[in-house]
Amino acid sequence: MKMPFTIYADFEALVRKIHGCERERTQRSYTEKTERHEACGYSYLVRSDGEVVGSNTYRGENAVGEFFGAIMQEEEKIRQSLATQKPIEMTWKDWEDFKKVADCHVCNKALIKDEFMDSLPVEL
Repeated sequence: MKMPFTIYADFEALVRKIHGCERERTQRSYTEKTERHEACGYSYLVRSDGEVVGSNTYRGENAVGEFFGAIMQEEEKIRQSLATQKPIEMTWKDWEDFKKVADCHVCNKALIKDEFMDSLPVEL
């Protein structure tokens, strides 16, 4: 199924050596950490209908916190966009195919139940 919005994101990280030893004891394994990844930047694109409708790039302190703040703002824009109703653009062939449908395109189950036709599209 087509998604109205897609977000592609990527983080950059610095790999820092851990001085001394940090050990974790789990039930069945023994791990000694030698390096730690620190997020230092990110970039993302927001796409809708094949077009870039939003983007952001950040490099600096608290990259993860900044990312979450920026994504929350993008979410608000997306919600506003989805709240605006748009007319359905279909050809006559699309409408004819739509009227003939008898099975759900997601689960492939019949839309007709107990000989009632109320779940099928209304004739135009």
